[in-house]
Amino acid sequence: MSGLYRFGEATCTPGVAGARGALGDSGPARVSYTVTDHGDWSHLVPEIAAAAAAHLTGERLGAWVHKTSTRRQGDGAYQSLRAWWTSDRVVVELSAIRPLALVGDKRFRPDGPWAAQALVHTLAPAAVAAHSWSRRSTSPVSTATAGHSRLAKDSLEVLPEPLRRLTAGGPPAASLLWDHLDGRMTEEVMAYRVIERRAVVLAAWRGPVRRGTLEAETWHSRVVDTAVVETRTYDLQLSDASAVPARRETPAAGRRLAEGARKALPRGCSRRSAS
Repeated sequence: MSGLYRFGEATCTPGVAGARGALGDSGPARVSYTVTDHGDWSHLVPEIAAAAAAHLTGERLGAWVHKTSTRRQGDGAYQSLRAWWTSDRVVVELSAIRPLALVGDKRFRPDGPWAAQALVHTLAPAAVAAHSWSRRSTSPVSTATAGHSRLAKDSLEVLPEPLRRLTAGGPPAASLLWDHLDGRMTEEVMAYRVIERRAVVLAAWRGPVRRGTLEAETWHSRVVDTAVVETRTYDLQLSDASAVPARRETPAAGRRLAEGARKALPRGCSRRSAS
């Protein structure tokens, strides 16, 4: 499965607390989705995905791969990446770095292997709480009306206020738009926070419905709020021989998504097959 991704890493301060002014704006919010080469867990570097797999335990609630970044360092440079994976049992934060060699004007090539670490927060056993949140008005929202919605700066802005508060102080949320290939869409928002030995993991979705009526739909959520019993850092042992593509995991709304769902394209784009 794949989808459109949106993550406010360039415009957001971490968590709801840092974006309180934006989240307090009136009117419905919408996320501007674009096709990208990051976001879905399957875009994680294969050897890092293979090495981290042993730490991914429990029922998956959310996962995200950030866009890689490149920085100059002396005569060379380095490339770094970050990713996270959450479930009812762990919050796993990945970081990795590899050296680059300059081969031209602003052009680089790998100059060594990746070195990666996993910060694993083990969670106390807790039930997954499921709730639904409806707008007061359930009248359909037309495509024209949706076009006038306020553009969200953080994916949390599209959620009902009680859900926004749950991960206040944590990293910005991530969201995806899934295409069911029959004209219906499902929007998924994922977030977490780990503060003072306590973790909150949130997965929320609405749909599947026609894209023009998505903003009026009921939000469904799954939440884990529990203590962190242990936090450990692991140096991942990477091996090209063990490198396999990261599995395309079923999202929180998995059973609601059709098999073979593919990238949903922005309005006005012609449909094409997903890679």
